[in-house]
Amino acid sequence: MSLFSELKRRNVLRVAVGYLAVSWLLIQVVETLFPIFGLSDELIRLVVILLVTGFPLVLIISWLYELTPEGVMRAEAADAAGYAKPAAFGRHIDFVIIGMLVIAVGWLSYERESGPTVSENSIAVLPFVNMSHDPEQEYFSDGVAEEILNMLAQVGGLKVTARTSSFQFKGQTLDVPLIGERLNVAAVLEGSVRKSGDVLRITAQLVSTADGFHLWSKTYDRRLDDIFAIQDEIAASIVEEMKIQLNLAPESAVSVARIATTTEAYDLYLQGLYQLNTLFAPGQENTNMDAPAAALELFRRATAAAPDFAPAWAGSARALSLLVSMDKIPEEEAQDEIAAAIEKVLALGPNLAEVQFTLSEFSAGPEEALQHLERAIEINPNYGIAHAERAYILRRLHRYRESFEAAEIAFRVDPLSMWTADESLYVHFYQGKTDGLEERLKAMLANAPDANGLVSEAHIRFELGLFDLFPFLQRRAEEIPGFGIEEGNWIASAPRLFGDTYLTLGLQDLARSWMVGRYDDAIFLSEARYDEAIEFLKAEFETGKDKPIFSYRWHSDIIASLVEAYLYAGRYDELTAFLDALSWQWGLFPLPDCCLTNPPWPEVAYTFALFETGRAKQAQEWLDHMSDELEDRLAQGIDVPNHYYELARIRAMQGRVPEAFAAMERAIEKGWRRWYFDLDPILEPIRKSPEFAALKARYDTDIAGKRDVVAAELAVDTPGTAQ
Repeated sequence: MSLFSELKRRNVLRVAVGYLAVSWLLIQVVETLFPIFGLSDELIRLVVILLVTGFPLVLIISWLYELTPEGVMRAEAADAAGYAKPAAFGRHIDFVIIGMLVIAVGWLSYERESGPTVSENSIAVLPFVNMSHDPEQEYFSDGVAEEILNMLAQVGGLKVTARTSSFQFKGQTLDVPLIGERLNVAAVLEGSVRKSGDVLRITAQLVSTADGFHLWSKTYDRRLDDIFAIQDEIAASIVEEMKIQLNLAPESAVSVARIATTTEAYDLYLQGLYQLNTLFAPGQENTNMDAPAAALELFRRATAAAPDFAPAWAGSARALSLLVSMDKIPEEEAQDEIAAAIEKVLALGPNLAEVQFTLSEFSAGPEEALQHLERAIEINPNYGIAHAERAYILRRLHRYRESFEAAEIAFRVDPLSMWTADESLYVHFYQGKTDGLEERLKAMLANAPDANGLVSEAHIRFELGLFDLFPFLQRRAEEIPGFGIEEGNWIASAPRLFGDTYLTLGLQDLARSWMVGRYDDAIFLSEARYDEAIEFLKAEFETGKDKPIFSYRWHSDIIASLVEAYLYAGRYDELTAFLDALSWQWGLFPLPDCCLTNPPWPEVAYTFALFETGRAKQAQEWLDHMSDELEDRLAQGIDVPNHYYELARIRAMQGRVPEAFAAMERAIEKGWRRWYFDLDPILEPIRKSPEFAALKARYDTDIAGKRDVVAAELAVDTPGTAQ
């Protein structure tokens, strides 16, 4: 008998094919689920290595052993005993193979159908390589690529990936087809810059992402004085080539409102832009807090060299604004210079997209800001950050559906930006969408694998009540030095998310490990130590007024927490007096004007306290406004758990108890879980309803189950089990 025949007789070939099929399916499952639970790529690689290692072992075992009616036996013993290889065993393997093939075909078909369609008229401009001997010239090569990107972005019918995404590949040596897949573009422009004195050599190549073949390339040897002409020529050549190769419309052309300037001013401007771009550069462990000051000095020198160069004035205004927001300089010190810069920008460059974007940041209100952003997008339809900022402004104007659409456009234009990926994730969450949420979460984590991404994921998991995933999140957090705690780490909300989770589960010691020193008030309130919580928060409020927002607890969180402490303590006169004194200073509005996942809304507690202190007319005005606003949000598609909790509080104050109970039930169904559920006096009418006991029992059972999972994963005692 031949070797091949013997392999068939012993089902070795069937086992090999079946093993490969099952291994393939297992790898697909691992690649999908491991990132969701915060498991690293190393574990995925370990699974693949184990499967590869196991393949020859399985073949050896299938050769040496037989499955007989009496169990597993050595092949020689089975043959001697007269056992034939059971046909049923071979058929079982056949069924496994057929099943795996069906799943594989379905999986591949789904990926092909569901994958994004690549537009022929799409391009990404990668950062040009600095070929100069001086590494300090990096800003210049980046600046040349960015200017060409901006010019192409204004060509009608051409989709250009935003800078934030395309510059993610700086310093990487990935294949062009892989870059094209990640950016969803048909072509990429790559190049290099060599600068020696005032002599330039710029090489540019247009490469197809389908096969990695060059569509066009050219080298330019010019003097520095010709830099603008070179950029124009490169952009025009690319457009002409894409008309031929990628079916770009014949009427497409480069037409940019360029402001003439000197090479000195332009060089200084590029240096300043480079500094600003390092503020939140991809891959940085910490924010570059010195970048705005360095950028401002360079922009000032640029405007001194060329007083009519509008982009440099716009850069000065943005740098000053960042310095004020980071408490690096007093606002009153920067106001006059900002005003002068804005006046120059308006006079010199109203038709530049970056100028219109800068003007939006210094507008008198959201309506004016929206006008500037829409003008910037009209000039440059591929301006990713402008689309993202427009989404934010539309939310401030309570135009939520339009805001969600704008956020999706920003994500398509700038798919690898941490900000647009995060915004897209929250758009899915705000609308209560479960389909695609994990995919958006995965995209956000790929773009922000550091503290930023972890906090966003923890926030989403917390809002949806997925507390049993927090041990995985905690292990990742423990790998980030000073996560959410050290000065200079602006992720100030991290201890709150973890601490609130563990307080809700009744794991007080775990909660303290995250909260003591910054969120002691939550621990005090959870233990009904209201006076201690109030005194702690008063001190925090006074301290926080002098602290920069990048390194301390958010002022709005302190205010909301103090209001809730007054509410739980029944000190309603102090609650109303506190907010009455602050309303002009903190811009308090009936309902938060933008954020959709705030802590308990102080406006709701304020309304309740107004009723309790005899100010019924004012309370009713607030109540009616909040009810109308919340109904409008729900009608526009907002479907998040905390909105139903706030709706339950509002309906309870309105005396509409069945509706209040239904809203609270909906909140819990969608994952709302909070340690202060039993403390909130506004919900008292619901607690008296006959259905509440059953709802609370389901809630408590779910909390107990999640508590056991978390305690087991983190090896801590649950209440009542400590030795």
